[in-house]
Amino acid sequence: MTSTGLTYFSSSLFTAITTFTMAIFVLSRNPRSKLYRLFFLYTISISAWSFPYSFMANAPSKQIGLILGHVFNFGVSFISPFFVHFVYILLDVERAKRIRVMRILYAIAVLFTFFVPTRLMVADVVPKFGLNYFIVPGPLYLPYVIFWVGCIVYGLFKMFEGYRTTKGARRNQLKLLFFGSLLGYIGGAANFFIVFDIKYPLYPFGTYAVGIYIFIVGYGIIRYRLLDITVYMARAAIFLLTSMLVMAAAFGISSI
Repeated sequence: MTSTGLTYFSSSLFTAITTFTMAIFVLSRNPRSKLYRLFFLYTISISAWSFPYSFMANAPSKQIGLILGHVFNFGVSFISPFFVHFVYILLDVERAKRIRVMRILYAIAVLFTFFVPTRLMVADVVPKFGLNYFIVPGPLYLPYVIFWVGCIVYGLFKMFEGYRTTKGARRNQLKLLFFGSLLGYIGGAANFFIVFDIKYPLYPFGTYAVGIYIFIVGYGIIRYRLLDITVYMARAAIFLLTSMLVMAAAFGISSI
């Protein structure tokens, strides 16, 4: 296993464990809450992506790498619609509009899921950027990514819109969730760039941001929803930046 492969394995496994743990923890606090149930589904879908993903990059054979390349995309398919649904529940969007939009998004996600096991979605796996194997996109992968990114951008826009139009504790909660989400998706974007043979600036450490983001959001929903979280956000940002610098230094030393 190369140093890059080790970093990808550890960051993806860290994300899988963090998201799964936070999903169970948050749901256990209030299983009847729609918001908590949507957070559970959202984070479980991230875990379903990151767990097989952690093994794909270091797969011992091309066949296993290709299987894992198909498997992790099942989780990816539902991350973005679950995120939009989570934001709708968080913002208490009108039920009729929520149902109308979510039916369309879930239908598109299910449609793409049917093609996940085929070469229309994942054509092959090949060595990339120091990894044993990484997926080669099929003809449907770009529309898949456009749909996925569109959902995330829309969800972030709605969350930011809600943040701008609210006050007090609610505004603080939305501020934490918006900037936490933005941080996580900026870090996680590296995984899509590699598919299209583009080396992202945060490569290969960006995936750590996803796990840290879920921890920030999940903990913030429960612990800081009624408090001013400015200090908390600053501490979280410092922790993330420090962690990234330490990992980058370790990676640099191991590459000497």
